[in-house]
Amino acid sequence: MILTARCPTAIRRNSTLPHKIPEYPRRGGLRGRQKAGGVCLHSPPSPKYHNTEYNTKTLSYLGDGLLSHPLPTFFPGLLRQGIPEIFAAPAARPAGTYTASSGARLAFIGGLLIIILMALAGCDKAASPQIEFALGTVCRVNLYEGGTRQLYSRIFARVREIDRTMTVYAGEFQDMIGGEEIVDPDGKSAAMYQAAAQALTSGVVAINERAGVEPVKVRADLLDVLEKALRYAALSDGAFDPTVGPLVQLWGIGTDRQRIPDDAEIALARELVNWRDVAIDRGAGTAFLLRRGMALDLGAIAKGYAGDEAARIAREAKAKRAIFDLGGNIVALGWREQKKSLPWRVGIQNPLGERNAYLGVVTVHDASVVTSGVYERYFESGGKRYHHILSTASGYPVENGLLSVTIVTASSTDADALSTAVFTLGFERGKALIDSIPEAEAIFVFSDRSVRITGGLAGIFTLTDNEFEVLP
Repeated sequence: MILTARCPTAIRRNSTLPHKIPEYPRRGGLRGRQKAGGVCLHSPPSPKYHNTEYNTKTLSYLGDGLLSHPLPTFFPGLLRQGIPEIFAAPAARPAGTYTASSGARLAFIGGLLIIILMALAGCDKAASPQIEFALGTVCRVNLYEGGTRQLYSRIFARVREIDRTMTVYAGEFQDMIGGEEIVDPDGKSAAMYQAAAQALTSGVVAINERAGVEPVKVRADLLDVLEKALRYAALSDGAFDPTVGPLVQLWGIGTDRQRIPDDAEIALARELVNWRDVAIDRGAGTAFLLRRGMALDLGAIAKGYAGDEAARIAREAKAKRAIFDLGGNIVALGWREQKKSLPWRVGIQNPLGERNAYLGVVTVHDASVVTSGVYERYFESGGKRYHHILSTASGYPVENGLLSVTIVTASSTDADALSTAVFTLGFERGKALIDSIPEAEAIFVFSDRSVRITGGLAGIFTLTDNEFEVLP
């Protein structure tokens, strides 16, 4: 997906893969099996990973005067010097490999390639965006009005809190609090690490560890997300399933353990995937996986929830215009130009093209746009591609002729879950699901380069690539 607006920016990042991957594969952050994290992230072939491309959704502003050049590791300082809209750049970190969390937080090694699209004449000057690495990906927030340091800090504190609560891999956060003496590399207070410990003992990690043993008292926000996940599991008849963890771990896509499991292994893992075996007790504030070996993976919904929470905090602070980009999940707050009621323009990634190649544009305001696609993360074996969107019915990657599904709706949580559910269901059943949900719309891109859209996108979606065709 490509975020587009009159003030342009983009980023492409090339990286090798981590030398050490956590035992439980995160595969692009909280996205789990369904979606890749990160923006314009591509890991070029290497001897160890020669069959793998870690391609993710792409975001950029459209404009004239494209400049492309490497940017050194001190690039965050350039933001303060006024270079317009360096989009989705990673947070300032020491050179080298980032630690992994939530089951395979991708490490970034090597240089950056930043593509900067220069601002057009007369473009409103945006507040400097803030960029951090969270949720297993690059997260960028740009508050065009009312972007104070305190507000940015509140937004990212909430994003990190969600990350800690809903991660499936505790490694990074355990490192923070593992010793007798708290080490604070970011210069924050020890309370941050105490909060991390609390989140781990009342989050997904704890639920998974005690599967089949006992209910776990968890945070109220996690119960909210679990209930929403179970709702979409019911609506999609299990096509979306938050208990997909055993299958995700078995395939290991996005790790150095990725492989094609045999049928017996898949059958055993599938036995542990059943959303009906999640018990929530609102009164007691607990969640419980009924059988040992079950595992939650909220990768297809948690990032959407984080986007909604970020937007909520901004609205409460009276921010009028903002873009929240959480590794390709877009939340557009307000209008691109408030006085003229001009919407944001969000480009949809061409799943057969290079990064930054888009096939069409949707115009939105106060909405979220989320895409799931086969191009985001995969490996190849025997000339066949095995992508990361796994069918809970077969245990294998989904094969239904779709290349991508984009959801446009007011709630990013809903868009996140729906993009996976609808992709997995296929066009006919997926469209029926979308038609049953008020104010939800979808764009379906097929392997034959045909495109279909739901009725509410007429006049909102514009095809820009003549190699594709919109069918009625």
